[in-house]
Amino acid sequence: SLAMDFRITERNRERVAQLTRELDEIVLLANGRFYFAKDSTLRPQVTRAYLGKETITKFLKLKQQYDPENRLQTNLWRRLFTTL
Repeated sequence: SLAMDFRITERNRERVAQLTRELDEIVLLANGRFYFAKDSTLRPQVTRAYLGKETITKFLKLKQQYDPENRLQTNLWRRLFTTL
């Protein structure tokens, strides 16, 4: 398990973003997991690689079944799943 908190400044913003992209790749290669409740940097393509098409399809079907009007949303939902 690994958790990191960085103070983001104009000076380090791009370097921290690059670091999170590199760490995402390490997690994927190690068959690791992401903790959605704490994540603020994960990208849709990493989510797709992490969960796989079948899992995402099942999830989106359940979401449509139980929330057809799309009332239940979070920033994470909008960031990761609306573009899949």
